[in-house]
Amino acid sequence: MSAESSNLSNIEHRAVIKYFVKKVKTPKEIFEDMVSVLQESAPSYTMVKKWARLFQQGRESCEDDPRPGRPVTIAEELQISKERVGEIIHEHMNMKKISARWVPKMLTPFDKQQRLQTIVQKRRGKLSRGVLFLQDNASVHTARVSRQALKDTGFSEIDHPPTAQISSQRLFPFSKKGVTWS
Repeated sequence: MSAESSNLSNIEHRAVIKYFVKKVKTPKEIFEDMVSVLQESAPSYTMVKKWARLFQQGRESCEDDPRPGRPVTIAEELQISKERVGEIIHEHMNMKKISARWVPKMLTPFDKQQRLQTIVQKRRGKLSRGVLFLQDNASVHTARVSRQALKDTGFSEIDHPPTAQISSQRLFPFSKKGVTWS
């Protein structure tokens, strides 16, 4: 048998195993027969044992069982292309993808007010204390524009220490002993 004709698919391997199981051959005998004919393209002994056991237990199908995994997409469900789904979402529904969520491109004043109320309800008490922002000394963080944006939003800055050692008394005033970061 030529090397080209000895390359069988998994389903064909399983059909051969099923045939030999019906002839009451052991997994070892099946494996040896398959290796003698298929050589390198023969399935592993572990696979032969697994499928021989399944066929001995009454399995009839050589196909893989369906596996849970990626759900059917909208495109597959509607039988249209992914590009068309993207166009519908972007152009007709006026949405864009931010992170892993689809959100409207433009929020109406009502939507903005609703989001603000939701944040206030979820963060009750925390907003009254103000927001502290700890940043490193990266140029994007220390740029004049970045500092102005933080000031405009009302955030208070905690300057990042110039070394890797952080004053634990400043960050953790409740702890008695200082914490050193190295």
